[in-house]
Amino acid sequence: MAHRSPATQTGLARLAGLVAVVALVRAVALTTGYFDPGSVITGRLPFQSPALCGVALALVVATPMATAGLLARGGHRRAGEVAMLAGVLLLGWIGVQLMVIRTFTWIQPVMVVVGLAMFTAGWQAHGGVSKGWFGGRAMTPFSLGSNAIVKPTHHHPPRGSRRE
Repeated sequence: MAHRSPATQTGLARLAGLVAVVALVRAVALTTGYFDPGSVITGRLPFQSPALCGVALALVVATPMATAGLLARGGHRRAGEVAMLAGVLLLGWIGVQLMVIRTFTWIQPVMVVVGLAMFTAGWQAHGGVSKGWFGGRAMTPFSLGSNAIVKPTHHHPPRGSRRE
């Protein structure tokens, strides 16, 4: 991971691991029927199936978070990218959850903050775009705009010249 201290890598690994455990526990509870979301929410779920939602939670949130945590813990060079993906997937999960169940709970804004933190930490771990995104320009998520579109440069020999 670029530009990361061991303490920050550990923090990213712990945050991702905690979210993965919470998501997995909730997924198992939904899948086994240990947690009953109630008849109103169950009626709004796809196929009225908490078990299906538990499986989706395990696949969409728990697995990417666990992967991000393990990669960050090991200092893998792709940990930042996986953390960004895990953060975006968590944000997407919360957004879809709000649209589908149409119920607000205190944990949703907490998970939005965690998703944003994961994305930001992943962005920093990846080194922003300084490692080749957008033509190698150093940017932050907040500086993306018209400057983010950069034409790639191709190094071709002039016409008529020979490669040796």
